Amino acid sequence: MNANWTFDQLKTQLLDQKDIKAWIVHEEHIHRRERYFMQEDHQFITDQDRNVNTQNILVRLFVNSPTPGRQGEITKKFFTSVPLKEQIRQAIEMAKETDHQTWDLPTEIPTNLFEPKTTDPLMAEDLESAINSITSQMEVAVKKPRDTAFNSSEVFLSVHNHELHLSNGFVHRYSQSRIYIEAAFSFTKLDENGVSRSDEYLSTQWAGHLNDIPVNKLFEDTSDRALKSIDTIKPETGNYSVIIDAEVLSTLLNGHLSQLSASHAYNGLPFIKTGAELIPNATGDLLSITLDPTLDYGASSISVSEQGIAQKPLRLVNNNSVIATATDKQYGDYLGMSATTVRGNLVIDPG
Repeated sequence: MNANWTFDQLKTQLLDQKDIKAWIVHEEHIHRRERYFMQEDHQFITDQDRNVNTQNILVRLFVNSPTPGRQGEITKKFFTSVPLKEQIRQAIEMAKETDHQTWDLPTEIPTNLFEPKTTDPLMAEDLESAINSITSQMEVAVKKPRDTAFNSSEVFLSVHNHELHLSNGFVHRYSQSRIYIEAAFSFTKLDENGVSRSDEYLSTQWAGHLNDIPVNKLFEDTSDRALKSIDTIKPETGNYSVIIDAEVLSTLLNGHLSQLSASHAYNGLPFIKTGAELIPNATGDLLSITLDPTLDYGASSISVSEQGIAQKPLRLVNNNSVIATATDKQYGDYLGMSATTVRGNLVIDPG
């Protein structure tokens, strides 16, 4: 086959391969705008400006095995510039070299899926106007008189268009917008000995909608923290209440959440069973955690998993007690459990 094959040709050839038991194909088109800014002669200037379009095609193949209860699996990136037939042949051969417990894609195709809002309308319609709008806001924020010095910033805006195709006939198309912004300020002052001291503070923020990126506040906070960074001291040892933001909380809990997944249970990794405490002997306001894939413009909002399972809010922890396990179809088959939600935004009750 000639290079530059089509997506339909890929599906047709996969269906024609007798050695292939099942397959999952995920295609992603990304349109991304990138801008990098710096200060030069007290002017806010654009250092780099990029417009990027990329395509990713991931194919997960399952091949039959002569051993009962076993199958071969491989996930491989395919390239439209490389002949298709040869890529499929190589993927099959690689899959045959592996040995996995057998599992099956769902026999029922989900219908009437709830579709959360995942793409900023302006970004979907005109990515150039969107990045120009943020650039203007950043320029205004930088020009505001401050005791600190603006060093640099950058902004990435991208729209991701996805197609998910399963060999059981399920097809799902969805898109997602992503925004990343970064700002760096520095502050310099003389200490009591007349020695110049300087420090820089860098802030970053992700969002899924332009309204969730408060550019002026981000720059204000970054400048303020740079101003105070030279005079920071280590906190005193002791027991006292602290307030932490969502990013810190997410980092602290990331390791715990992975211990609530069926994959950890199957692979013998640290795992917390239902009925156990998330944090042993916890005191204070006890944590309640929900995995919610339905939030509009959430970082992990999605209506269906890669394995074709409808996603809906799943309460994982209630008052520090684990009440559910995040289980995909693969590990559900392995452990004799029903598949549940495995994708979603981390939602923690206030406390």
